[in-house]
Amino acid sequence: MQVQIQIMRRELIDTGLAEEEQFAPFGPMLWARKTDLSEVEKVQAGEISATTMARFKLRYSSFSASILPTDQIVAAGRTYKITGISETGGRRRAFEISAVARADRV
Repeated sequence: MQVQIQIMRRELIDTGLAEEEQFAPFGPMLWARKTDLSEVEKVQAGEISATTMARFKLRYSSFSASILPTDQIVAAGRTYKITGISETGGRRRAFEISAVARADRV
């Protein structure tokens, strides 16, 4: 399924009292092919949480080549943490980004 994604990058924000890390939009919105991989539920410390894994495939560009594993992806209102980035389809064709999100938060 084709979705629009926004890359989020961590930045330091000066609140006047301290510097805090927050994620802010980085670069333009991109089109990507999203493939849902799996969903997992677990109970930890009495809390039930569910996660969903997805893979995003996007065309190579100088911007997509600058995406870092520490960045996040927002797609359809859900925030995904990047777990891996790999180049696919030959040199400078496309990137596949593996990511995980909390399924119980939209």
